[in-house]
Amino acid sequence: YQIGEIKFIDRSRDGCHVLFPSRTETLILHPQLCSEVTLFKVGERVTVVTDLPTAKKMMQPLGGWTGTFDIRPGQEGQITEITQDFCVIVKFSDGSVRLHPACLVSA
Repeated sequence: YQIGEIKFIDRSRDGCHVLFPSRTETLILHPQLCSEVTLFKVGERVTVVTDLPTAKKMMQPLGGWTGTFDIRPGQEGQITEITQDFCVIVKFSDGSVRLHPACLVSA
């Protein structure tokens, strides 16, 4: 569930050179190991599609879960910030939570 940015695709070796925020050099990954992550914009309204245990697991390699309350699928909030490691801060009516973008869909 780590999020990285594809720098270039090496056609000769059939690999994506992916840069992760926690590393200085790119890793070469097979394209099938990579799935596209929706990039949201600040101010966008989003809906949670992941339960809390899954969300916590997804945030593990990215510094763990941070939030003021538990999320539930179907909850709607607004993105207030995109962090350096490509996570999103979502403001809900009862508090803000830092989430992996794969936990969300556009509302």
